[in-house]
Amino acid sequence: FIEELREIKEIKDVVDIVAGSDNSLFVLANGDVYALGSNNFGLINGRTSRHLDKPTRINGFQSIVSIDLTIGSILALSEEGDEFTTGLRTTQTGILGIEPKRNDRGELYYPPNKVELPSKAVSLADSNGRVVLLDNGSVYSWGNSVNGETAQGTTSKDFSVPTKIQGLNKVVAISDSAANTVNGKLFIWGAYATRSNNGSSMNYYTNPIEIMNNIHVDQFVRGNSFHG
Repeated sequence: FIEELREIKEIKDVVDIVAGSDNSLFVLANGDVYALGSNNFGLINGRTSRHLDKPTRINGFQSIVSIDLTIGSILALSEEGDEFTTGLRTTQTGILGIEPKRNDRGELYYPPNKVELPSKAVSLADSNGRVVLLDNGSVYSWGNSVNGETAQGTTSKDFSVPTKIQGLNKVVAISDSAANTVNGKLFIWGAYATRSNNGSSMNYYTNPIEIMNNIHVDQFVRGNSFHG
């Protein structure tokens, strides 16, 4: 591990960064994506034993402007409004019917592929469920619903294709478990802990619920979750 801050001289003009427990990703101004870290979860040609101690370009990503990751998958947004995903089959990544390949260990992995959406994407968020905001203000999700992350009304069904989240319209900002509309409504879904004098409890919201109004979010900050 790195005991002190050091300059990464191999890359410049970074426009977006996302970091997890095992890997860090960097989006450059030219749209290329680089990875640095353990590479445990199929970010570079599937799972490999080679530790990435220097920034390594991820093949298949071009014209990328924003990126997110969770354990075993990457979600990337291009300048043209296209969504791309990649990951390792052994994780709950929302496979989308993509044909897998085999890496140097013989494991199946999914190279970067375009996600088919009904309109251009403008924002993204990646967790167990993948959430995408489209330019028409609608929100789509896919992936694992174990804690209600897809906001599709279930904790027992996975979604292998992007599916519209009902009840969310005219949305202007999203996180992996929240959405803010143009008229100031704030919705949440997924797993939320509550505390009282009697202890704590976990609530699972499988559909979006409105918790505030007349609020306009500048930035969502994600708390503890599973990241790659």
